[in-house]
Amino acid sequence: MKKTNPLWLLLISSTCGQELSSTADDYAFTNSLKLFQDSTYSYYMNWMITEDNHLYLKLDLNSTYPIVSSWTGIGFGPAMRQSQMVVCKNSGGKITLQEHLPNSEYLAPAVYQGSWAAVGLSGNSGVYSQSCTFQRSLKPNDTFHLNLDPSNHIGMIWAFNPSTGINWYGEPFTFHQPNHRGAFQINFITGTVEEVTVPNFTLKQIHGFTMMFVWVFLFPAGAFYARYFRSVRGWLVVKIGIQFSGVVLVMTAMVIVVASIVVYGAGCSISGTVILSLLAVQITLGILSRLGLQMESLESSRTSIKAFHRIAGYMIMVAGIIQSSFGLRVLYPIEEPREIWPWVIYISLICLVVLSFVIAEVIRLVRFENHDLGYHKVPTQLIEARLQTAAKIMEKKTIAGHLNFTWESLDKCINAGKMYVVANGKYVYDISIWINSHPGGRIILDSVNGTDISNDFFHEAGFDAEEYVPKPLAPRRLEIRTPKSTRSSYSGSGSTHFSVNDRFQSAYDYQMNAHHLSSIDDTDWKYIKLARRTHVHSRLAIETLSSFMVGTLSPRVTPNSFVESSSSNLGFQFDPFEYRRYTITKITRTVDAKSNLEVLRLRLCLLYPFDIRDNQPLNFLPGQSVEIQSRVSGKRISRYYTPLCGNMNAFDIIVKVKVGGEMSQYLNNQDCGVRQFKVRGPFGEPLVLDFWDGYSRYKIPETVFFITEGSGISACTQFVNHLYLSTDASLNVSFDFEAQLSDEMSLQVGEQVRAIHQYHDGWCYGINTVTGQEGSYPVGTVDPVGAVKVILVYVNDNNDTYMGSEIIGGAKLAYPQLVESEFIAPADLNGSTLIPILEKYHSPNNSKIFICGSTGLMEKLQGILGNVSMKTAVFKLGNQSPSLHEIK
Repeated sequence: MKKTNPLWLLLISSTCGQELSSTADDYAFTNSLKLFQDSTYSYYMNWMITEDNHLYLKLDLNSTYPIVSSWTGIGFGPAMRQSQMVVCKNSGGKITLQEHLPNSEYLAPAVYQGSWAAVGLSGNSGVYSQSCTFQRSLKPNDTFHLNLDPSNHIGMIWAFNPSTGINWYGEPFTFHQPNHRGAFQINFITGTVEEVTVPNFTLKQIHGFTMMFVWVFLFPAGAFYARYFRSVRGWLVVKIGIQFSGVVLVMTAMVIVVASIVVYGAGCSISGTVILSLLAVQITLGILSRLGLQMESLESSRTSIKAFHRIAGYMIMVAGIIQSSFGLRVLYPIEEPREIWPWVIYISLICLVVLSFVIAEVIRLVRFENHDLGYHKVPTQLIEARLQTAAKIMEKKTIAGHLNFTWESLDKCINAGKMYVVANGKYVYDISIWINSHPGGRIILDSVNGTDISNDFFHEAGFDAEEYVPKPLAPRRLEIRTPKSTRSSYSGSGSTHFSVNDRFQSAYDYQMNAHHLSSIDDTDWKYIKLARRTHVHSRLAIETLSSFMVGTLSPRVTPNSFVESSSSNLGFQFDPFEYRRYTITKITRTVDAKSNLEVLRLRLCLLYPFDIRDNQPLNFLPGQSVEIQSRVSGKRISRYYTPLCGNMNAFDIIVKVKVGGEMSQYLNNQDCGVRQFKVRGPFGEPLVLDFWDGYSRYKIPETVFFITEGSGISACTQFVNHLYLSTDASLNVSFDFEAQLSDEMSLQVGEQVRAIHQYHDGWCYGINTVTGQEGSYPVGTVDPVGAVKVILVYVNDNNDTYMGSEIIGGAKLAYPQLVESEFIAPADLNGSTLIPILEKYHSPNNSKIFICGSTGLMEKLQGILGNVSMKTAVFKLGNQSPSLHEIK
């Protein structure tokens, strides 16, 4: 073989390429490979390897037609976008050799700007042929070029264009025909060649257009439908159907492209994998979110799941749109536009989606969106305005099988499996169709089932926050003030005794909202708003709700003759059988010394304290109880509890956590503000009120004994709190009091005060209804609601700490001659310990004994009290039922 110095053949070495001389070469190529041949063209590659580790290649293109402008190329690499190409270009009979960088798009590769590994040797152009010869080092040993091992198979590609045009670089280098390309693996030593199937460009186009359709149109369409068509029946099925179709198309397109991937690692491949992984995460979160609608175990995490699901959805849509542009850029590069129509479709779809969202959002805000008006509107006017669409529709048409309900009959339907709610205190709707599609989930529907949803349906969670800005109930107690412990220590004149039938103080200086909110503090309000989970629904949602109507509600008007009630005239009558929704706002835990069981003190607050019913009781009377219902393990569980203190807006209960107790165990696992509970009542005849005589007077015994254990103490604390620590009544001042400190107020006999807050140390903060002055004063300066001596006999090992001890202690400090407490250890309970206590405090004229505790305590006391000769009525009081049974 003739040794030739190639440098003299290199006429031009620049970014424009090496112009090759047309000198005939006499290289003895030992191998030849036919790359392509048909009736018009043939394309051959000849090669040999020299001892100095150089590969010599010659590319021959022959045609039956004249060749004027053409190019031939060979690439070192498995595919076009991963190969280092050596291209020989023929323009007007001049052959130029260039080395090109691989491109990430299907774009004419750019000329490599560094040192080339290929060196042109010769180039010849005839009328019907073109050839070029070059050498390449097998081991360039630089950072760009591939080192070639000729003894192993090397992946290579080839292509040619016998009649090229001028590209956007101004060079004769445009795309080849689809069949003028190929790929193979070659062992240059043995000459073994393996043909490699060339990826189908059409499959890549199908993949690209499918992905563009899904990312740019289908998934946004699903989001569009979910946002603006939630009021349509079956919207969730449509949304899931759209998403499922999109996932199927994505997986199909992925299978298509996997078959055409030669080398994984291109930009689109990696970003596409990331998006698919994100889609898998979003699908998982979507499934968990839907399960969270029905599974209480997931409900606590559902807010976070929904947030991440929504964020993942937004990320997928944005990333998918960007990824689609990357894919189009690969298939149809902008730099060298060959076909513009794919980009027109892509941009048109984006404009369509954006424009659809903008128009729909404007229409929603203008025509269908309801904005929260706040509580400064009269509730009936506000709700009527929001329900006007439903009301007009329902008033004008007759419904077959139209039903009339009371709250009591409605609850029977709920217990039979119906999903009924009430709106505006009047219309009854069947919401069972929403059970699997409501955005709030089944748990919230179960919570509102059988209740009035007016506030939930038309308000945001904090809609009444401006009207109720939590303030301290009273100034903090001054540390320098000493507890007042005796009624006789007050200065001035006044009576030192009480009559048995002392008048019930009914002269209220009553402000409806102020009274009902007086016991709610900022902590309560925090958890009330958390538990509401409300949403201002659109007019479309109202119209949809109106189509669910099954009847109307006619509450029973049952004035409570036992207690002063509100006269708000809001149009919604109070009915004790109406379930209203509450949440837990405070939890105190202790352990019962006798049973070693955990005991809870729970505070429950009404979710909408301003929503007062006409003739709603202002307070609980001693002996009354409430029914609390919740859904536990898929079934409704109800229990009766005696409120420790409070009113229907906020009250405390004591719960002993029993082994196997469904409700107590359920309550023990609750956190503040997480769950809504349905509560109704009050139920039960008052303990000491025999009749109401028309002049607001109690008929009560002289002495009342409470023999209790555990949570049974609720009955006694309720009784004591109502009679001696009331914040409901305006009470007569019976002793003069001269203020000594800055936060105190003076009182004179004959004035009236209403307590606002009890400090439970013998002092109270209140307002003088005669002078309008506010301040602290000793509780004992005023007559109690009713004068009866109360003796608590608590069967308990621990005399120092027990639930409600602050109420008993506060009453003893204020009225020491009226409230006493005795403690008996359970092991010591017998006739010799109990009967002396009864004889000590027994009133010969009129005494009552109330027993509240376990069945064992009841049975034991029956045996003891059966031998008592005192003329005393003995009653068994059920702590968790509204019943009272005389047993002696």
